[in-house]
Amino acid sequence: MLFSSMFDEFPNLKCIYTMMGGNWFANYNLLTPHGTGKKEAMHRLNLDLGEKIKGYLKNNIYFDTTHPASWGKAQIECAIKVCGADHVLFGTSFPVFYGWMSQGVEFMKTLDITKEELELIQNGNACRLFKIAC
Repeated sequence: MLFSSMFDEFPNLKCIYTMMGGNWFANYNLLTPHGTGKKEAMHRLNLDLGEKIKGYLKNNIYFDTTHPASWGKAQIECAIKVCGADHVLFGTSFPVFYGWMSQGVEFMKTLDITKEELELIQNGNACRLFKIAC
């Protein structure tokens, strides 16, 4: 989706990917090429494409935390730091391990994030994206 120009055709489309988009946060810098400031002998990457992808991530792409306890504290905190709390929604599903599903809300409270970030993730982002009063 990011490399298809779909968001050029549908600039207001919002996509929410489950399970943190399959570790998207771990590949953010790799998949959004950026220059080094050094003159390159050969141009291997289109650096403009990196900026375009960052724009899609800012305007069109959101992620949910599906079973945050199963990810781990460091991973969820990293995902929030990379993606931005305004682009992460709390998520869970069933059937999986009952413990993963039932621990999600309490687990989120253990993260080293601000109260405002937690509120965005727990309900603020969903309210904004789904245009519901909360």
